[in-house]
Amino acid sequence: MRFRVAVGAALVLLGVAALARPAFAHVEPDPGSVPAASTATITFNLEHGCEESDTVKLEMKLADGVTDATPAPIDGWTSSVAEGVITWTGGPQPHDQALLIPVEMTFPNDAGQVLLFPLVQTCEQGEIRWVDPPNPDGSEPEDPAPAITLTAAVAGQTTTTSAAASTSAAGTSAAPATSAAPATSAAPTTATPDDEKSDGTAGVIAIVAVGIVVIVGLGAWLLARRAGPS
Repeated sequence: MRFRVAVGAALVLLGVAALARPAFAHVEPDPGSVPAASTATITFNLEHGCEESDTVKLEMKLADGVTDATPAPIDGWTSSVAEGVITWTGGPQPHDQALLIPVEMTFPNDAGQVLLFPLVQTCEQGEIRWVDPPNPDGSEPEDPAPAITLTAAVAGQTTTTSAAASTSAAGTSAAPATSAAPATSAAPTTATPDDEKSDGTAGVIAIVAVGIVVIVGLGAWLLARRAGPS
């Protein structure tokens, strides 16, 4: 009986640990691939704020060769394009709500290339720098930059539009695109200590929860040995 109770407690704590793990969210572009030399509207999906803090500013660097970038208007936000960087200010966008950021742009004639669009997300407290390029071993970095793949040019097709861009939603915002530049060339803002603390909080909670699960599981095993077969 004690063994069953201990196992049940361990399973509950394991569920808590899973919930405590930080969400591996991204800034997903839709569509994620477009024909080279085409003009397309890309909708970037910003999935959350900075932990519990709402978003108030976005800066996105355009990829090399991308031209004519035009962010779509979004209620409560203003946008500007200067020196290859699109900046949005406004909101605040609630931290637990996604923000859709449509941008129309013309892509270079460079099929097969993967263009990165480093994005700096500034919140009322802290920021997240979505600027990391893919790791050399092919694994995903901690804060990956939005990426768009250029496919072969399609004859007679010059414009594509994402499904998300054709539907407007309240509280969504338009975001710019940037180049496959290194993380240091992203938007002109720097990470703050507050952000580093907020980014690590969820990880610490997860580690503590997993430790509790291990301790409870060990206790259950010891109880089972003492009780003997039932």
